[in-house]
Amino acid sequence: MGDLTQDVRDAAGALGALVPHAVSFGPAVVDSIKAACEAVEPTLAKEEVVIAAVGDPAAKRTLLRNVLGVEAIVGPKARKERTIRIRARGRYDYTAKTKDGHAIRFARNVPDRDPLYRKSIEQAEERVRVAKASRDALVAQVERTRQEVRDVEARIVTTENETEAMGESFASAWRAHKAAEMRLAAIEKVMPDVPEIFRTSPAWWAVWLWMMRWMMQSKWREPVAHYEQNRAEAGAAKVRARELEDAAKGTEQAREDLKRRGEAERASLERAHGALAAVEVALAEEHGVADAEKHVDKLVRDQAKYAGERRGEFFADIHDFDETARGDDIEDIDIELPFDHPNAPPPGVVLVVGPDMPKDADACLRAGLRGDRPAGMPCVAALEEIANDKAGLLAAACAFRLRACILQIATARKNAEAAHEKRLAALESQRIPHPDEFRAKQIKKSEPTIDKSADEIVAAAREKLVAEISTIEEDWLARLEGASGRREIEKTIDDVNQRGKLRVLEMLESVSELVAREMQSHGETIERFALDEIQSSYRTQKRMRAESLAPVASEVTGEDLAEGIVTLVPIPHARSDFRRRRTRITIGGIALGTALGAGTAVAVHHWFVVGIGTALGVLAFFASPTRVLRRDALSCVRTYIAELARKSEGNLRAKREDVTMGLRSSLDEALGEALRRINDAITRLMTVEKNAIESERATLANLARTRGTLEDHDARLRAGLEPFTSS
Repeated sequence: MGDLTQDVRDAAGALGALVPHAVSFGPAVVDSIKAACEAVEPTLAKEEVVIAAVGDPAAKRTLLRNVLGVEAIVGPKARKERTIRIRARGRYDYTAKTKDGHAIRFARNVPDRDPLYRKSIEQAEERVRVAKASRDALVAQVERTRQEVRDVEARIVTTENETEAMGESFASAWRAHKAAEMRLAAIEKVMPDVPEIFRTSPAWWAVWLWMMRWMMQSKWREPVAHYEQNRAEAGAAKVRARELEDAAKGTEQAREDLKRRGEAERASLERAHGALAAVEVALAEEHGVADAEKHVDKLVRDQAKYAGERRGEFFADIHDFDETARGDDIEDIDIELPFDHPNAPPPGVVLVVGPDMPKDADACLRAGLRGDRPAGMPCVAALEEIANDKAGLLAAACAFRLRACILQIATARKNAEAAHEKRLAALESQRIPHPDEFRAKQIKKSEPTIDKSADEIVAAAREKLVAEISTIEEDWLARLEGASGRREIEKTIDDVNQRGKLRVLEMLESVSELVAREMQSHGETIERFALDEIQSSYRTQKRMRAESLAPVASEVTGEDLAEGIVTLVPIPHARSDFRRRRTRITIGGIALGTALGAGTAVAVHHWFVVGIGTALGVLAFFASPTRVLRRDALSCVRTYIAELARKSEGNLRAKREDVTMGLRSSLDEALGEALRRINDAITRLMTVEKNAIESERATLANLARTRGTLEDHDARLRAGLEPFTSS
């Protein structure tokens, strides 16, 4: 079960790592995680495993009788239901708790004297050990003394042998010394007789001696050689004699030392014999071991006798508590049995037999009992299983608690995931747009409004244009129709051509001003709506709206509307046409009158009739009617007004795109200025929003990792718990 213990520690570590991130699970789950994790190590380190018996009362009664024996549990049913805890502690003892809170301790009423007996036995055994050690020490001392005697005797023999050998060496050395002296004397006797001059080595300044030696050298050469050889042998003999003399003296000194050492060894031998005799006497008189062993035997018999009496009284008390009125005031009983009791629980195991499941139970025992296994608790078939793997059972108890905690976390995690996903979806759906994206999106969103506003502006300008042109047309027509004579008509024509044209240009300029005003009004409306969107999206202050409105620059001017109209003349050729027509009539009248006059003159043969005809033709010039001039002028005015309306409306329609562009540009400028003013706030808001979204995503990722981690740990714990769930 070592793997299960490690799996429990790994799972506890994983759950403990969740505590800082489990705030979203709720305080109850956090407290549950902390409690489960904090209980792991204390549970694994427990010295005792609490095993609760489960089953019907009769089966529990049988189990209790099997453990305590028929001496204590006799009847089929106890007089009073109570919880009994049984453990092995090395001695018979119980602690019975009464209703009033007092405790009856068997060891207090009938003290356990085993410790005193054990201590006395230990002391007696210690005395036995001391006596045996003393006897062994005497035996060892005898052996050491005998060995010392043998060693001294061997040394004496060795010293005597060395002394004898040293005497022989001294004699040999002395004889060699005498032989060397005799050889030196013999060498001295045969020394050749040579002059003194050849026996000494003169100084360097005695040149004459050298010369004499040279002159006498041939005669004394052989004697001198014998002399030098003799001197060399004599010197070597002297050195050898001295060496042999020293060797003889050293040998003699060594022999004397050996003699003194031999005397010392013999004295030591006498002392060793005395000590050996004393130790052997002491060893023969030693009786402490036998006495100490007799005392130990007596203590062991007394201990066994007292233990038997105490055991009988112990089981008698348990029987009385179980079946007599003596146990009516007893609530719970904690029983301790010796380790050598045949039915005692294994060491470190507490067997609990009672009507209810104890809160501190680590496992349940169901062997031979009927009843369902309690949920969330390991189950064993026999107490012997616990003795083999107590650590595994404690790990299983922790594993059940951790699995329950993992199940609770899984439920809380699902709820937390749903809440975080909902929060993330809300954040994603309400994300603060980037200023550039918001700007482009808002302009695109405002395109229909811009197009509608442009259409309304153009329609208003066209309405004004039509009204103004109609007014001008009515005025001009009324003036022409009201003119009474040619001169007044011509004057009116001149006034229309001069001042009327300026009036048209002023009218077109007023239309362009209307376009500018309408563009400003519509632009401000669009901009205010866009600023409201900024306020809604970025939660800005209302005071920024007026500051951020941008003026609308109109690209529609009077010159643009007057394009193609400036060159037009309201009544360009009515008067010239009238004059040409009048001239043609006059010329025709003159020609006709002259022709008629000529014909008449031929007939009457009076030529003045020709002059009369010519005069009548000239009078035709003055006879031309002014209504023709008025009619032509009115026709020109109508034509001009129609062309003015057509071209001005065409120019106005052509400027619609400029109106749209102006509105779009002003909106873009207003948005840019407003966003620029709140750029820092937008940056902060986007940072906060980004952090919030990243936090939610990280939390969801962490929850996903948590799910995988917890599922893995739960699977490992479930696999490790199979031996404890199948019992």
